[in-house]
Amino acid sequence: GGGFPIGVNGIVYDRAGMNVYAVNTDRATVLRIPVMADGSAGTPAVLVAQDCARLGGADGLTRGPDGALYVASNAANSITRLSTDGMNVTALESGAPLDSPASLVFGAVGGRSTLFITNAAFTSASTPGGMPRPGLLARPTP
Repeated sequence: GGGFPIGVNGIVYDRAGMNVYAVNTDRATVLRIPVMADGSAGTPAVLVAQDCARLGGADGLTRGPDGALYVASNAANSITRLSTDGMNVTALESGAPLDSPASLVFGAVGGRSTLFITNAAFTSASTPGGMPRPGLLARPTP
């Protein structure tokens, strides 16, 4: 996970499916929590079990225009796409220019879908001689 005890972090509400999706930073997992008719939380289910290679330090979570979930994982230094049933997990990007990505959101630039990613620069800032690259990245999406 993230190397320190942080539990549930990023969340996304799926109104149509009546679920809340959440990432657990320390456990590198993604959870699906049903929302009951009275608004209370149902029993959480693990959507993606501990996957430190792709979801280590899972932090930011958003839903893309394609309906999939996108996770910013700062310890794994990656952006991962996963289907809402957890069956398809794909690492989209890792390494530089990512630098401990923390949050992400979709928007439109010039009418084209774009994924915006924040770099928290945790790892490079704590590495002797590291060159931190905090900031905002923009990635056009298909």
